[in-house]
Amino acid sequence: MNKKLTLLVFVIILMVGILAGGLFRLATITQVVVDKPTQDEYEDYIYSAGKVEDADVQEVFMEWPLLVDYVPVKLGDYVQEGQLLATVDVEKSLAVFSLQEELDLSVFANFFDSTSEEIQQAIASTAEKLEDAASDYQAFLSAVPSGIYATASGYVTSLNLAQNSIVNPLKPVAGISTASRYTVKAFVNESDIAQIYEGQKAVFSTSAYPEREYSAYVTKIYPTARTSVSLSAQETGVDVELLVENPDEYLKAGYTAKVKFITTPLQQVTVVPFEYVLQDEDNQEYVYVVENNRAVRKNIDTQLETQDGYIVRNLSANAYIVTTPDVVRKDGQTVLAKKAGWVE
Repeated sequence: MNKKLTLLVFVIILMVGILAGGLFRLATITQVVVDKPTQDEYEDYIYSAGKVEDADVQEVFMEWPLLVDYVPVKLGDYVQEGQLLATVDVEKSLAVFSLQEELDLSVFANFFDSTSEEIQQAIASTAEKLEDAASDYQAFLSAVPSGIYATASGYVTSLNLAQNSIVNPLKPVAGISTASRYTVKAFVNESDIAQIYEGQKAVFSTSAYPEREYSAYVTKIYPTARTSVSLSAQETGVDVELLVENPDEYLKAGYTAKVKFITTPLQQVTVVPFEYVLQDEDNQEYVYVVENNRAVRKNIDTQLETQDGYIVRNLSANAYIVTTPDVVRKDGQTVLAKKAGWVE
């Protein structure tokens, strides 16, 4: 009987010891809170500024430096091909040619925004044509056009004609939009231009109607860079042309455009909150993920981020990430994991 009792007491003591040892070891295991990464929608852009332009514009030129008498049209008017844009004072125009040796061509140069030599060449060329037709005064008169006419049907988008002014033969006297198509000419910084390509999608809004968003795509990347100077900065970049896909009655040529080139299309991504991430002495970011009751280090790329955390590519959406990584002393450490939100 005494032997049985002694054996029973020994077993009880042994079990208590084993249990106490287990509880002690359990108490010494680091406890961590874990949570799964979140899923979010993400897209990325390059931002730029530009201007809305007419996509199809027919420019009207005159080869004669004519004196304008009357202009019956104005900007925004719809004109038919062959419609009169301006009448010409033929006799005064001829006087310009006959007095060309006495003219102060610098006056014309300032008006035309051209050099005196270019104006001299234009007038001399016109004089040659007149001399060829000048068998008599009437032939001389008939060689000079009495009017300036539209070369296409559409809306007048530019007009360089005014009463008692002289036509600049080196520049268009009018621009006529022949279709309801628009382009946007945007200026992209040289540090971003490598991410732009033909066919790339973009969206933009205008300062006039910031709540209205339009779709567009890149049709042309200019072959050379240029420098843009403003009051606050000087910037080097490249002009990029986009075709607008969904114009409406609110969109007008000349409006300022705020352009977003889509570099990363909208997609589902895995996001790890910033506070879950550590950085080692080599500036490598990493997190601890619990696998088989051990805290395992996982390096992550932190180049992309949202307002909530880093976008990671190499973590499963079902991974359990340690939310308090500072308590983990080493890679592979045994831990006791508790899910975030659990109540003890």
